Amino acid sequence: MSVALKKFRSEVLTDVSGVPGSLVDRCILRAAIEFCDYTLTWREKFIQTTSEGVMQCLLSPDTGSRIVTVLYVSDDGVKVVPATESQLDGVSAGWRDTNNQSAAAQYYYLEDRETLSLVLTPDAERSLEIIACLKPTQDSTELPETLYEDHIESIGYGAKSRIFAMPAKPWANPELAMYFSTLSESAKDKEKAERLNDYTRESSLVVRPYNYYG
Repeated sequence: MSVALKKFRSEVLTDVSGVPGSLVDRCILRAAIEFCDYTLTWREKFIQTTSEGVMQCLLSPDTGSRIVTVLYVSDDGVKVVPATESQLDGVSAGWRDTNNQSAAAQYYYLEDRETLSLVLTPDAERSLEIIACLKPTQDSTELPETLYEDHIESIGYGAKSRIFAMPAKPWANPELAMYFSTLSESAKDKEKAERLNDYTRESSLVVRPYNYYG
């Protein structure tokens, strides 16, 4: 589910006035991109098909979204290990050779935000399950409903900071720009910390010592 950018305006217009709606929307979008880029809060799972003998896989998330990073890749239910190019160079000098093929990928890395490379090269068409962190594109007109329901205030802080920081504008206010920037940074830090723990306070996978709770 998606929500139009215009629906976020109410959060911004409570503190600013005289700003064109299109400019408000642009600041909301820029704040949302920054929020998602930093917090990794928007996550989606999708299936991507690879081609036989082709190392690169062009990532194609839903329209209006762009990859920030990839969290998980599996090939036929088997986890593919993330790696960097320098790490792969240490494993095998010939890993870039597409003739080195395998029935299942061992590693993956991102050449850029749109291209995932598999090592070794698939010897047949494969179906990958990918979990990725996303952010809006520069021309998005809608945002995920979760950003509206859970983070409208935080995104509003970022948008208001941008608006008040605009020089030579009737609404310019450096003090308020700094104020809302501080609120924005605090909100992003809080969400990033919580999201990295998947909003989970305790895990049954972690065995605590008998005296942990005092």
